[in-house]
Amino acid sequence: MTAAELVDGGESLELVADVAKRITGVRPSPSAVWRWCTSGVGPGRSLKLAAACHGRRWLTTRSAFLRFIDSQTALSRMASAAEDAAEDATDESLAAAGLL
Repeated sequence: MTAAELVDGGESLELVADVAKRITGVRPSPSAVWRWCTSGVGPGRSLKLAAACHGRRWLTTRSAFLRFIDSQTALSRMASAAEDAAEDATDESLAAAGLL
């Protein structure tokens, strides 16, 4: 994503680590910032933080970071639901075999 696209809503660009610290209360490690912005997170590393690089610093907006968190939450809920369904199917199979 380009810097112009990030600030299209009128927000200013800030360091990813500063935005994360202000929103979550925890400053992420430089490697976490790099991973969020370049390779992504989640299954298949499909989710990336909308950010722009200036020099060696990654910049984003508050709203982009909040969208990133919301997307991570949705991925986590989907994974949890899939695990629950798999566990239920296993329990049903074991019960049908008389093992549970």
